[in-house]
Amino acid sequence: MNPGETKSVRYTIAVPPDTPPGGYHSAISFETVPDASAASSGNRMLFTGKIAAAVYVIAGRPAVEGDLADFSLGEKNGQPAFLLSVENTGRTHFRTRGKIRAFSAAGEKLLDLEIPDDVLLPESRKSVACPLPRPLDPGSYRVVCELDIGRPELMEMEKTIEVIQ
Repeated sequence: MNPGETKSVRYTIAVPPDTPPGGYHSAISFETVPDASAASSGNRMLFTGKIAAAVYVIAGRPAVEGDLADFSLGEKNGQPAFLLSVENTGRTHFRTRGKIRAFSAAGEKLLDLEIPDDVLLPESRKSVACPLPRPLDPGSYRVVCELDIGRPELMEMEKTIEVIQ
């Protein structure tokens, strides 16, 4: 390809018929190959670039299995966040979606946050951070986490969190 040129690349994935039901993942990568003849004179440095795209395939109809193991108030990159510990116990990947709601001790809704859309690979555990727009003031909060991993039912966990300063 010439500099500035773009091309579309189409691909097809065929799953062999005897493949066990489950989620499978891979990557497709493209790499630049510099013109080595351009560096033949003088001191020059050549660079290559590589870009990769993740590919997810589900073979058959594997059950989505996972758990919201825990959630807590913590920090991510120095910012306050609810940290969800999510576990994928199944044979296929799933994505995280949902909401976290925080209520004051009097029952007033203070926060209504979206859980970030994230991929969990089979048989793995991940911490998913849900950043807060601002730190919580000292006090007691009822926090409800509602997680959707693609099953018919939602997962829900409720905790009372005390903020002390």
